[in-house]
Amino acid sequence: MPSEYKPRDLYASPLNPDRCKASVPYGGRSVSFHQCQRAPWKDGWCKQHHPDTEAERRKQSEERYQQKRTLSPLSQLTRAYDEIARQKRLVGELTEVLDAILDAQIANWFSYTKLPGKIEDAEVEAQKLVDRAYALLARHQKETDDAEA
Repeated sequence: MPSEYKPRDLYASPLNPDRCKASVPYGGRSVSFHQCQRAPWKDGWCKQHHPDTEAERRKQSEERYQQKRTLSPLSQLTRAYDEIARQKRLVGELTEVLDAILDAQIANWFSYTKLPGKIEDAEVEAQKLVDRAYALLARHQKETDDAEA
């Protein structure tokens, strides 16, 4: 936000209502300020220094920066690493489920050969594990969709 010009000493010119009330630096190496030379546009400010114009300009600049940052190689690499980590986590979880399904199928086979009455229990357990695998895949798909949105 621009600062309003306020004369600091006795020798400075007073605030001129026919000029913009923004305080701008003198050119060159000086550190002093003077009143903007432009004619007032709205609320005593010129078009360049008006707070609404500066806020819009700052917003556009921030949008350009975010777009540039999103397209940067570092950002793309970070997103790729995140996706790889998510895929590794899914593979790990599915491996655990598939190992459990394999164990259940082996138990099912042994139950069939030794205890025919336990076959239904093993099949129910295997179906629960398959449902768990599908739930993991659905959760992963939802995470992927949320990350893309």
